[in-house]
Amino acid sequence: MNDKELNLDALENADEDTIKIIAADCPASDEEKERMFAMSRKIYKERTKESEYKNDMEVSGVDVYKRPAWLKFAAAAAAIAIAAGAVTGGGILLKRHRTQPKVDSSEIEERAMSPFGDLSGCRVRLSNAAIAPAVFEPNEENRTALLTALNEGEWDKISPDTPLPDGESELIYLMNGTKPCRLTLYGDHTICYEDNSSKERYEIDLDTENAVREAIKYDPEAGDELIYLDVNDLNNINSVWLTTSSLNPDYADVYIPPAGKIFTVPAKNCRFCLNGSWDAEAAFSCEGAPEAMSIFTELEWKEADCQPNFGDDICFFSFRCSDQDGLFNYSLNVYSNGYAYAEYSDKSTGEAGSGLYMLKSQDRGNLQTAFVGAAFAQLDNMDPAEEIKHCKPFLMQISRTDDTSKLLNLYDNAMNTAVADALKAASWEVLPDDAECGEEVCRLGIDENLYLQTYYFYDNNVAVIGYEKKKYSVSPELTDTIKSLSDYAWKRAEPHSQLENEAPDTLERGKEAYQNALETQGKFNGGAPDLLDIDTSSEGYRDFGDGFSGYLVRNVSSIDEINEMYHQTFSDRYPENSFIDGSPYFERDGKVYWFAGGKGSHIYYLGTEVLGILRRTDDEIFFAVENSYGGANVDDTPPWTEQTEFSVVVQPDGSWRVGKLTVPY
Repeated sequence: MNDKELNLDALENADEDTIKIIAADCPASDEEKERMFAMSRKIYKERTKESEYKNDMEVSGVDVYKRPAWLKFAAAAAAIAIAAGAVTGGGILLKRHRTQPKVDSSEIEERAMSPFGDLSGCRVRLSNAAIAPAVFEPNEENRTALLTALNEGEWDKISPDTPLPDGESELIYLMNGTKPCRLTLYGDHTICYEDNSSKERYEIDLDTENAVREAIKYDPEAGDELIYLDVNDLNNINSVWLTTSSLNPDYADVYIPPAGKIFTVPAKNCRFCLNGSWDAEAAFSCEGAPEAMSIFTELEWKEADCQPNFGDDICFFSFRCSDQDGLFNYSLNVYSNGYAYAEYSDKSTGEAGSGLYMLKSQDRGNLQTAFVGAAFAQLDNMDPAEEIKHCKPFLMQISRTDDTSKLLNLYDNAMNTAVADALKAASWEVLPDDAECGEEVCRLGIDENLYLQTYYFYDNNVAVIGYEKKKYSVSPELTDTIKSLSDYAWKRAEPHSQLENEAPDTLERGKEAYQNALETQGKFNGGAPDLLDIDTSSEGYRDFGDGFSGYLVRNVSSIDEINEMYHQTFSDRYPENSFIDGSPYFERDGKVYWFAGGKGSHIYYLGTEVLGILRRTDDEIFFAVENSYGGANVDDTPPWTEQTEFSVVVQPDGSWRVGKLTVPY
């Protein structure tokens, strides 16, 4: 007898008793049974042309499942195949028990199992790109469907070194009794299994994959419970189980470094500002995003060893919170140089404290990422009036009314305030995407503290905003106000070739000073090779492991020395004309290092021209500069120009140093 002579037809309709009798008398070892089981399953699939078994299980309560039909067939087929092999090989006969005892029909049937055992009783937590770093516990129906699919799927072990596919993955955390594990489902029909001691990779069948993906969809309306983890580390198989309940969105846990402990406060009483000092009107609420504040527990709060001069630095993040009665108050300011100042008081206990800290570059980045996400989530639902309140403009451009491709930088704070006030006071009625626009009469470019926003105004009182081209109906008064402000600003910005009582060569000297300013600024940001002795060899390179790495500058011991060189060309009147720690130089242990690299370039930049003299104060001369842009060398982007200001500060001896400078590229 050989494999081809085996007639398996009778097994397809065999009753349960017959199958158990055959399987029980199989003389094979457990390892042989498993091997033959897999072989017979393959034979059966080829015979029936089925890609997968059909799920004909019946659920009894929660835990008990019937084996699929092919499991019964395969078990018996394996037994016969082994028996047939034994007869052919040398006379070992399959014993027949004609008086086999009957199996009680009430006996619980054997469950199907995953390669890691029966998963039907596991607790489940899930995560994906949409909710990370949070997890959720699925409703009972989806939990059962997921574990059933995992138990009864086809698992083919593959090499753990198989390349991982690009794209998103979904995470399945299981707690089987007291043993945690994680399954990572990839887009190439593979699953990676990990526990605290092993890691394996499997390929699963398409039907099982589809069943799993369907079961792990997050649906809060169906009873899925979102959980914001106390420790946001999805790579840690154990930490996802540390949080025992979901976070109450009405309250937030805020870590206070000077107190060294966490205070729970109403989330609506927590507010923050980005890229600017504290401004109550511009502050975003943390209501609805309390998970952002968990970042405070993840930062390394290292006490600073010196007192910085905050007057010359930028506060890029500020945070305020209080309890319901205002008895507890906390404030935090984080500056671009890495320093953070925290202060709190609790009138109910008389406790108070403050601290100055130095945050790592990576921690500052994580802090900003956490709260920028919370800000954008709120901006999506704001109209332009609300948005302009929360995103404080720090630079505006306004076009001419007769040529909207010509933009003027507004450096006058009064002008910026007037434009912002007009936008905040206006009413904005949303229009459909196909609403008609008239002729463009003015354009605003507003560099906000989060992004650049562009407003297009048309003569039929329609405004179009942003990259998404959202359309709004506005009042004629707003359109007229923007046009009037444009005419006023451009009249003031008209350049002159000569001012009264000004030296005749002032304009030509200004053009030379402008070119020298651009060259010097670029040279110092690139390491100033003719002034600074930078060791660019491997011996001169240092990586400090906190986000700072660069090459040793051998001929200086502080950034102040670099600024002294820089201020031979640039005036120190403007803070932006001084290098600070980290941009692009940083100090460590009494030495200075240079970040290797350079700034990017404006791909649409075409050229620059100093147009003329704008005005003069007692010791400063301002020039109008026009920068030209367009897609002539890149694509079909239409050309436009931006008019900016450049200034020189006249020294007591009559020499010039560069004051205000906007790099055009």
